[in-house]
Amino acid sequence: MGGILTLDVFGARRVPFLARRNYRHEMQHILAWGVPVGLVEGNFAAVVVAKTFGGGDVLIDIAATTPVAMNFASLFWGTLAVGRPKLRLFTIAAAGLVILTAGVGAIPANRTGAWLFVAQMAAAQFFLSGVVTLRSGLWKHNYPARSRGSITARVQVARYITRMAAVAAAASLFDLNPTTYRWAYPVMAMIGVLGIALLQRTHVRGERSELARVHRAANGTGGMPGLTRPVPWMKALSPAFVLSGAFRVLREDRRFRGYMVAQMFGGFANLLVRSVLVVVLMKSLLVVMDREYWISSVLLELLPTLVLLYSIGKFAKYFDRVGVIRFRVVQSVWWIAAISLGTAGTLATVYAERIGPYYVVVAVSLFSLFSIARGLCDSGGSLAWNLGHLHFARSEDAEAYMGIHVSLTGLRGLVMPTLGILLWNTIGWWVWMVSIGFGVLALVCFANLEREERVAVRFGESLSGIEAQTVAIGAESVERGACER
Repeated sequence: MGGILTLDVFGARRVPFLARRNYRHEMQHILAWGVPVGLVEGNFAAVVVAKTFGGGDVLIDIAATTPVAMNFASLFWGTLAVGRPKLRLFTIAAAGLVILTAGVGAIPANRTGAWLFVAQMAAAQFFLSGVVTLRSGLWKHNYPARSRGSITARVQVARYITRMAAVAAAASLFDLNPTTYRWAYPVMAMIGVLGIALLQRTHVRGERSELARVHRAANGTGGMPGLTRPVPWMKALSPAFVLSGAFRVLREDRRFRGYMVAQMFGGFANLLVRSVLVVVLMKSLLVVMDREYWISSVLLELLPTLVLLYSIGKFAKYFDRVGVIRFRVVQSVWWIAAISLGTAGTLATVYAERIGPYYVVVAVSLFSLFSIARGLCDSGGSLAWNLGHLHFARSEDAEAYMGIHVSLTGLRGLVMPTLGILLWNTIGWWVWMVSIGFGVLALVCFANLEREERVAVRFGESLSGIEAQTVAIGAESVERGACER
């Protein structure tokens, strides 16, 4: 029995000693929590609307776009988190998600039920945005910056695997009998309750002193003021108040503003061609092949996900070594290379007559390489997306910074795929060149940020907004980046 208890199932011995206890509890939590989240994230809700509830195109579109739209709710959660216990607020958001997920079992399998299902999934995704925003705050407190990337990479892998398993199990059940949703959703929600209970054993390190400092600063009795202040619940629900706070942060923190601009350009490059890729594959290339659904699933989902799971640990070590700015510079080069492969694959399809009968082999090979490169980019992106804002935020402002970042992600996610289709129908394959252009702009912006930070560190300039712990790593990362060149 003692031997079993000493098994290091989650690799905790490779985690810094003071972070091990929280790491073990979070890994246990994520294995259960990923089950209900798998039913809420992604496009699974759109499939359920169409197949189980018989919803029309409008409802399917609403279900598919709601997860992106709900990223805007992260501003609310980020504002609300300032000056409040993070684990308690996380628990409220997680409880909201599991209650709404369990409630799906009571929905009738008809058109009315389709509308109710979409509404409940939208509400669940509102709470999920809170979970995402607040989890980065827990990581900030519980894991040291020097190993935060490696630790969160393991958590991310566990989440991906659990989510895929949950979706596969639910899809298999619903294929056998669509009415099994009546008990499948409540059962999976109860597994999520177990996940919430497991997380309660974690201790948010240093939070008590941080909350005291924030409230002293807010009351004018001392403490280091951040760019944000604690606000009442109802005030956090005011869009005007929340947006004014976000604009204030972007106005006063020049480096974070520059990082957000670079992120926007990188997101434009990525999202502009996501829908275009589907159109090229399904309407121009795979229609001449057998098993087009299987091949499209491999190219669009399976291959990038497998590459992500394989490479995220390696990217995490690099992230911890060089810091987010240098990491984003390198990742931007990868994105440009990936989009160039997608461009070549599209050209092979557009000019199939010039290439000859083997154009399908050429195009599929190029799109396979694109999917591999995209998986590598998504792997690194999943780390930088969750942790990058911590490089700029004061400790007490971290969730507010995450809220701004996630909300801007939602904005580009709503606009760019549609713009990409419009450009595809207007200028054809040149839409890929527009995407490459955005990628180059992102690379230039990230490179400028890296150069500014290197100069600031070298000449001892105060890096406003960067945690003291991160400054040391930033200096070390900048010097390493210079040596690598």
